[in-house]
Amino acid sequence: MEDCQVVKCDSLSDTEINALSYQTAVSFLMHDGGWFPALGLSLKQVKEYMKALILTSLDHGSLYVAKDSEGNSMGVIQFTDSEHDVTLKQAMVLLVRIARAFGFQTCIKYIQTLGKQEESLESRLKKQHKPYVSIGMIAVFREYQGKGVMRKLMEQAFAYADGLGYCTIVETDTEDNSARYEHLGMRFIQTRKRTEDVTYYDLMR
Repeated sequence: MEDCQVVKCDSLSDTEINALSYQTAVSFLMHDGGWFPALGLSLKQVKEYMKALILTSLDHGSLYVAKDSEGNSMGVIQFTDSEHDVTLKQAMVLLVRIARAFGFQTCIKYIQTLGKQEESLESRLKKQHKPYVSIGMIAVFREYQGKGVMRKLMEQAFAYADGLGYCTIVETDTEDNSARYEHLGMRFIQTRKRTEDVTYYDLMR
């Protein structure tokens, strides 16, 4: 898509943050399965969760937005390398934001699912002291899907990783997204259970 440019975001207005959060939430809920439906989250809760991720990504300096020639936002991606992960303070602020987004009961359920999941590819790489770039969030907004925006977003992460000589990893909780990542050049590594109803897919490039 020639008129799609991926730009790093250093700051966004409250209006822009809310718009990106809503559009990202809608994009995620369009897929079948995953842990959002498993937790029974509403669109409002998912939107607030995405807002938490976007705010933390802005603070961390790892948020990128795809824009068309008129400046309209088409999608978002967040990625970071293993040498520059979020700080402890940023992680704690993110957890507080997630708790507010979910509400007390759902937050407890969410934390319980984290403790049950099998070892991820990222955890294995950390134990082996192997550097990597991890894609933490990616979404193409509904009206721009099927137009090559996801490829543009992924290429931004790939270029960053290639510049460092690192592999790129991503995890997803839906089989259709796993297939999309494979189509864009990633290699399926493993599945793992997060809960009885939710399967995660780890991929690498």
